[in-house]
Amino acid sequence: MKFLNYLPAVLATTLLITSCDSKKDDKVVEADATTTTASTAEGTTVKTVRYSGDGNRTVVTKTDVPAPVATTFEKKFVKADKVEWVRYDPIAEDNWDMEKDYYFANYEMDGIPYSSWYTPEGEWIKTTTPFKDIKGLPLAVSKAIADGFPGFEVVEIDKENDKDMDMFEVEMKKGDEKAKVKFLPNGDVFKAKVK
Repeated sequence: MKFLNYLPAVLATTLLITSCDSKKDDKVVEADATTTTASTAEGTTVKTVRYSGDGNRTVVTKTDVPAPVATTFEKKFVKADKVEWVRYDPIAEDNWDMEKDYYFANYEMDGIPYSSWYTPEGEWIKTTTPFKDIKGLPLAVSKAIADGFPGFEVVEIDKENDKDMDMFEVEMKKGDEKAKVKFLPNGDVFKAKVK
């Protein structure tokens, strides 16, 4: 009889697990991306990626990154490997509280991919990593997804860490509807954007 008390949670977790069988490359926003490549006067190739409803992301060289950003990153992530620097320029319709330009580094540590965000002044904002083990999500987050977003398919989950808290950013879709929701480990919605 006690098993029946846990049945809704088991079903919600099973639903979440079966709907999350996707890879990082299946990201919803990437389907709406346009890439522009240009050459500078110095012969350097600059690639800018514009995501629908998201900011512009321009791949830059380390010499284009402000010194405080590079210094802060190198001190915090000494073992970072395969580092790629990107400048993020927000756009008005982003609506994700990214009011100014940021720099972020995509890199690996021990074979695990990470992204760390910084202000141009070198202040660390957050670090994210793809969350691959859906079974490892806190049960409260799994339940919040199942209860709050019925019929949505989970496309991607990133675990975020900043100086104040940890959270899970979950991208979902249902037909043409898309949702990007940040959940706290207790299942509370920290921020949500549905369109």
